[in-house]
Amino acid sequence: SWVVAATNDLSDRSNVNAMPAFLANRFVHIPIEYDADVFLEYAHSRGLWPMISSFVKYRPDAGCRPPKSSAEYAYPTPRSLEKLSRIIGEGEFKAQVERCRVHSPLVIGVATANELNAFVRLSSELDVMAMLERPKSAKVSKEPSVRYSLIGAIHACVKRNPKKLVEPALELSRKFTDAKGVLEKEYPYMLMRSMLGDAQLVKTLVASSGFKALYDEYSTANVL
Repeated sequence: SWVVAATNDLSDRSNVNAMPAFLANRFVHIPIEYDADVFLEYAHSRGLWPMISSFVKYRPDAGCRPPKSSAEYAYPTPRSLEKLSRIIGEGEFKAQVERCRVHSPLVIGVATANELNAFVRLSSELDVMAMLERPKSAKVSKEPSVRYSLIGAIHACVKRNPKKLVEPALELSRKFTDAKGVLEKEYPYMLMRSMLGDAQLVKTLVASSGFKALYDEYSTANVL
């Protein structure tokens, strides 16, 4: 039989004591490091608030920032970000934004919470539902931070009414063009990957004509 154990590293400032050499020698030690892409896959599969996923996609290091001292209790980790997502919960997007503003400093620390809330405001100040109602006439900022934020907001809004909003969301994702009007495919791809991992949306998404069209394009380009 095997004994499997897990612990934090001494450098993590997590009340860890050094393992005696004779005991350490009895184990095979496998270091595990934070990987933003792995966390994002997990976040999508667990239905975390899409704004958190988009934020980590935009700022990968924000998904895991060890405390600077042992007196620091609130800081971002995959665990605390999932906890924050549960606190934010479901409901109207504006209500979620407000719950994020109030609770995030207590869960992930003031510094990262300020970054997250500033990121969220980039899209919360837009009328995302109006954009989804008229996707063909919607105008999308060229600023990358706004675009990443908007992808999360679109996903968050679609979750409330997938049957009505999946097709408009995919249509809206085609508005993420460059200065020459050429579609920047990373954005619709990001939205599709995010929604594909969402159990609430995946059936409606894959049955939509917009998904099939985009999937064919990405398959041809070897993106998916």
